[in-house]
Amino acid sequence: MVCRSRKALYGLKQAARAWYRKLRETLERAGFEACEAEECLFNRVGPGGDVCFILVYVDDLLVAAPTVAAAQAGQAADTTAFKRKKMGEPAYFLGLHIERDAGARTTRVHQRQYSSSLLTRFGLEEANPVQLLMGAGAHLSKVGRYLNADLTRRYQELVGSLLYQSTSTRPDIAFAVGRLTQFVAAPTEEHLTAGKVVLRHLKGSAELGLWFSGAGELTGFCDADFAADRDNRRSTSAIIFLYGGAAVTWGSNLQPSVAASTTEAEHIAAAGAAKESVWLRRLRAFVTEEAGSVALWCDSQSALAIMHNPVISAQTKHIDVCHHLVWERVADGTLVVQYVRTAEQTADILTKPLGTIAFARRVRGLGMRGPPQDVPRGGVMEPSEPGVGGLIITSPPPGAAPTGTGVPAGATPTDNQ
Repeated sequence: MVCRSRKALYGLKQAARAWYRKLRETLERAGFEACEAEECLFNRVGPGGDVCFILVYVDDLLVAAPTVAAAQAGQAADTTAFKRKKMGEPAYFLGLHIERDAGARTTRVHQRQYSSSLLTRFGLEEANPVQLLMGAGAHLSKVGRYLNADLTRRYQELVGSLLYQSTSTRPDIAFAVGRLTQFVAAPTEEHLTAGKVVLRHLKGSAELGLWFSGAGELTGFCDADFAADRDNRRSTSAIIFLYGGAAVTWGSNLQPSVAASTTEAEHIAAAGAAKESVWLRRLRAFVTEEAGSVALWCDSQSALAIMHNPVISAQTKHIDVCHHLVWERVADGTLVVQYVRTAEQTADILTKPLGTIAFARRVRGLGMRGPPQDVPRGGVMEPSEPGVGGLIITSPPPGAAPTGTGVPAGATPTDNQ
């Protein structure tokens, strides 16, 4: 016997779709409009000109508006149609700690509790914290002593847990976690050890999070590490976009094909950033009504020359046409690509393991900030101006005063330290 369900039941395949359609219809009747770039984001302009936003995650909603009255009016559009529980000002949402300073107009988002729960779950709550996720120049490979079935499942659980954090509030660990995900099918003892090192890093920086202010244009960085994968010789692409002083989207992944040169690898990375910039411009226009161009910083002069001069040559004719999207975006002015020195390339943190000073400099560039007492052991936090995050520096030797670069007095810092 086959029965027809006249209502969506929780747990069925179509339940989520049916719930979203019902919620969207309800909000649209109340005057809200869904964003084309992100259909879980709605807005409505009130009678007084105040804009109210509603962000939806399944059945959890965040309401934001410039005034309390506008927020309450927007909240009423949902609470009058469904049984809801008002939780007040958000402080903890989907594992994210949200700390707002209304006077300074800043917001800090971190996952302290989630990090602590991971350490307890994997038995590392008493482990010593470390500053670096991976040693400078370190490489992981498929070759090694494979784990048994139980440890393989344990490794997969660890990587899955870290992946959520690396895509939410911790872009500084995205590269290391991305490398670990490449070995979930057949992990070795080396991979499991590397995963535990990431946890030890989180123990020393659990309160480190993204610090947003009211200032800061939409800016992107793209970078590539040529032939970084020792197993298949594919390059690593990295993109980061910052808005309001901190990272809002980022990514680190192997390129889909083998690049024949550093220039080609950088060009492919820029194409990925160009696609992301198209989506971000649409999202920004919906939220702020801004329609300006997006600045993209690249540290390859040769790749920049190709982006500004869309001519097919013997060196570029083999590059897949899909990677030439950046040409079109540069030509129509929606993307402005510019040169940045490697020492100032924020996306470098997502392409390869860095040394202590270089890593700390990139973390600061991401707009990440945390209380001084939560810096990893062996380091101190240098106070920084608002909006640029904190800088982790190494402890100076006895009798030496710490300097702004994190290098003992009299020493000369280098980018790979």
